[in-house]
Amino acid sequence: MLYTWASTTPLGAMGYVPCGDELNRQISDFDAAIVPSGSGATHGGFLTGLHLAGQKAPVYGICVRRGEAQQRARMVKVLSKLAVKLDVEPAPLIEDINVWDGALAPGYGLVGDSAREALTLMARTEGIFLDPVYTAKTFAGLLGLLKEELFNAAKKLCCFIPADFRRCLDIKRNFNSS
Repeated sequence: MLYTWASTTPLGAMGYVPCGDELNRQISDFDAAIVPSGSGATHGGFLTGLHLAGQKAPVYGICVRRGEAQQRARMVKVLSKLAVKLDVEPAPLIEDINVWDGALAPGYGLVGDSAREALTLMARTEGIFLDPVYTAKTFAGLLGLLKEELFNAAKKLCCFIPADFRRCLDIKRNFNSS
């Protein structure tokens, strides 16, 4: 397993380019994808991989670290640097940036009401534990986008969350801090 420091360098994002391509080869008929968007590596690489594979479905990055305007600016930097590394035109990638920060509160690494509700819902209904930093906020973002009726019930959604499940072990601290 390769861990990279979160930054706007393209190295971390490069690993998610083949991921987007592979997903498109396995499941190409989805209507939208949802990913966490923090450093921008997952979001940027995944979006680029899908784009290079010819996938037209939008990718929604759920902000887990900073607000929508700051995250959009970060994504422009990540995608621009990644495009240079891959020798592709950055403009189509930048045009496809979608970010949503409705599940960010109260901030990075802290569990807010929407993330707590998402975490609890998934644990009670599916027996799946979500980490409070990325997966709970991303799932809360998916639920938030559904509440905003961005997707109708007939749409096929793909929620891609590369999780570090060691964070789940810290769940008690996160729940007690709110």
